[in-house]
Amino acid sequence: MRVFPLAFSLLLTAAGRSSTGDVRFRVLDAEDHPIVGAVALPDLLGIDTSEPTDAQGWGVLRARSGRLDLSVVAPHFKLATASIVVGQATPTIIHLEKANALELILQRDDGTSSTHAVVQFRTEGTPVFPENAGGAVGWWRQKYSITGGTCGSGHASNEGRPEEYSVAVHPGEDGRIVLEDVRPDQKITIDVVDEIATALVPSFTVEVGKDEHARVAKTIDGPLQDVVIQVKDEHGAGVPGARVRVEALVRARTALSLSGIATRKTDESGTCRITNIRSAHASITIKKAGYSAWYRADVAIGAGDASIECILTRSDGG
Repeated sequence: MRVFPLAFSLLLTAAGRSSTGDVRFRVLDAEDHPIVGAVALPDLLGIDTSEPTDAQGWGVLRARSGRLDLSVVAPHFKLATASIVVGQATPTIIHLEKANALELILQRDDGTSSTHAVVQFRTEGTPVFPENAGGAVGWWRQKYSITGGTCGSGHASNEGRPEEYSVAVHPGEDGRIVLEDVRPDQKITIDVVDEIATALVPSFTVEVGKDEHARVAKTIDGPLQDVVIQVKDEHGAGVPGARVRVEALVRARTALSLSGIATRKTDESGTCRITNIRSAHASITIKKAGYSAWYRADVAIGAGDASIECILTRSDGG
């Protein structure tokens, strides 16, 4: 695949030629077409982040002075950095390269998509993306580089083993996830799990080249089901607002903490539902202020619409 450069011109206004002023910039592709939505950030906190570029590719950083070290984020292009001095007479031009992409298409065996699945991308030794930027840069990068619903990221360090990095994403309504600007030529292990961390497809590994748009399709075979948890007190009344955590006893291996993925709060009637999970044996923990915690280490979740009833006892004797 040919890489097309992106010309990023930082053009100073007349005011910008003094020690303090607005810095205007324009983002163009190789054919001088404007790029809409590019953002320039002069610091990790993003306090003075520019507005996304307009239909003509123009953006402005307001009232700046001195030297600026910028991070430039644009959809479908690699993250770039630039250093300029406010007041310099000539524009600064930076070339951005087109981003590579890893696209995963996930569907059920009946052809429907499974938006409740959790897809975990794991790497060893280096992060999934080339720059592990934090703060506002990381937020904008995630916004532009991930298509799907991001639901977590992780970093695990175990003695004697390489560090592990993970990103977890829910598929979109069409069952697609796209990661752009991933680190090229590294092994990315992909786990597809349900919301209690039960494997839905066998774990697999892919590598994406520098200029490649790699597409992978996977099918979830077999039935998935909903499980309904009913939380009641000793008198049979529903307990609203109880925190329910359900976790498969046999979990897919992951560097991510899944503490929030399979956690729900009961509604006004004391029920909660976890959608599209495999039949499994799971542990269930329920907590609610004023009640003793309820825990079962091995609960069978069978075929069909399972309903599990849990009775909480008041800890204050009421």
